[in-house]
Amino acid sequence: MKVIGIIGGIASGKSRVSAEILRRGARLVDADRIGHDLLETEPVKEKLRARWGNAVFREGKVDRSLLAKAVFGPSGTEELEALNKILHPKIVERVEKELAVCRARGDRLVLLDAPLLCETGLDRLCDGIVFVDADLSRRRERAASRGWSADELRRRESRQIPLAEKRARADLIIENNGPIERIPPQIDLFFDRYNS
Repeated sequence: MKVIGIIGGIASGKSRVSAEILRRGARLVDADRIGHDLLETEPVKEKLRARWGNAVFREGKVDRSLLAKAVFGPSGTEELEALNKILHPKIVERVEKELAVCRARGDRLVLLDAPLLCETGLDRLCDGIVFVDADLSRRRERAASRGWSADELRRRESRQIPLAEKRARADLIIENNGPIERIPPQIDLFFDRYNS
């Protein structure tokens, strides 16, 4: 089984590229989904409440937009680091379990989609890394469609490994600036490289 990590800048279109790879038969392990699932568990809720009180809850559930305001606010990286200490070890553990299930099932190719793949050390589980590249102007447009300002995009990205370093860690770059028709030929290269 080969595990391929997918990374890129915020709003670079990783989901768009991932969807095409999955459509062709790869299996997905989605660390973002795992993180969202963990936010619904009582042990994680207790730790969040101990750190932020009820400020990140709405009607007894973790409100991800309130949590984002708490950890990506102007106060610096301390709050984000606190969240990462709560979630990252549990995310890594679940990712490892899901990969073990994929291996036992006989999956040949697994796409590991983890927004903080390199920051969490999950890149150590990968046989290859794909970087989805998009110009800043294009990423700003996409982020705006999520309701994020250019400043919000900059602030969030400043708390990740720099894009140049992510790009340097990749062994395949998929360009995602243009129309969707440009994606399939690049996915052909992906499968040529990793599905042997």
